[in-house]
Amino acid sequence: MAIDPTFERLATPAGLCERCVHVRLLASARSVFLRCGLADTDQRYPRYPALPVVRCVGFENLTPDPSPRVE
Repeated sequence: MAIDPTFERLATPAGLCERCVHVRLLASARSVFLRCGLADTDQRYPRYPALPVVRCVGFENLTPDPSPRVE
């Protein structure tokens, strides 16, 4: 799945949120906001996180891991 080009309009890089399944982008003609979908059901997550997000326990990778795990 391709990364949404709307991320390029953010003033600050999104960090982990750019690849997270929980991210919601709210865009108008003049601005873009990044919202955390986990905040809808869990108050531990900020609705609009400070960017760039470098750590998040709720992070779930949007794209599959390119390197298969061997056990």
